[in-house]
Amino acid sequence: MSENPIPYKCPTPEEFQNILNGLFPQLSNDCSPVSMEFMKECHSKIEYMLSHELCDLFGCCASSIQQPNATKVIIFSAIIVLKRALKPSSMTDIKTVRKDWFSPKFSEVRRITKYSIVQCLGSEYDVVRNEAASCVTFLLSIEQDEWGDLIPFLIENLNSNNSYFKSGIVATFKEIFDSNLFFNDKMTIPSCFARLPELVHFLTFQISYPGLDKEKYLECAECLYLMLVKIPRFFLDDLEKGASWVLNSLGIAFPYAEIELYRKFHFIMLQIFENYFDFPNVFMDRVFDFLVKGLSSNFRATSIDFWNYVYKFEKGVKYNYEKFH
Repeated sequence: MSENPIPYKCPTPEEFQNILNGLFPQLSNDCSPVSMEFMKECHSKIEYMLSHELCDLFGCCASSIQQPNATKVIIFSAIIVLKRALKPSSMTDIKTVRKDWFSPKFSEVRRITKYSIVQCLGSEYDVVRNEAASCVTFLLSIEQDEWGDLIPFLIENLNSNNSYFKSGIVATFKEIFDSNLFFNDKMTIPSCFARLPELVHFLTFQISYPGLDKEKYLECAECLYLMLVKIPRFFLDDLEKGASWVLNSLGIAFPYAEIELYRKFHFIMLQIFENYFDFPNVFMDRVFDFLVKGLSSNFRATSIDFWNYVYKFEKGVKYNYEKFH
């Protein structure tokens, strides 16, 4: 005769932290062995809550993040679980996710989940910040205009004294630009992103500011590059001013850029070239000047690669023009 299944009971904060610790024991510095059976049990409990007790799952994850004793592993695991619950999939589309998320039952967990995840953007651990940035992006795609104060909050905190938080904010914008959730129409910018000029000012200032960590330069350059890729429309209202912002910052930074950053700067210039090919008088003299100087630098191979890209692009433009005219 089979035993009756144990009735479900929402885990206490301590019990849920134990479950989170069992999801990814390889990330823990604790040398205590974790059995495969325990790992399976933890994954099974999460799967059950994902399928049947979603509201409890959000509440438990948010609560675990807020606990004073929350470790890097617990916070990271909680964010991963939240992403799994929020991210649309082949099994659950965005409409279904929104239907649950905006139901009265979820009202309180919506609030604490958003608060907890945004708080994680200031984590001292880059892996936590990056996962939180991804989670914030999914949350924003679900909330949309219901979370109208998020982007202004992030922009305002670019002036924060907390360097970790600023890094987490840049990571969030990178995720937003790279996600295909907000800028599918490259000619339209949603109203909630009205303060993007302030982000560009911040990114270009950071790139041109000497003495920062290499990773800070790279994350700002990558964010600027993704913005150029996803929303070229942003700069068209005043292309001369926008191009000057970007190219001035690159001109200041080129002398101290190491190879990885140097190459990223060239991808930014190439994107400007491709986006605004019909307006070469706005930027081409500056780009040409950078490239001539680059040919006499230690990174001349990168400058040569850039001209190869330009040649191929112009060749493609000429071919298409001749083909359709």
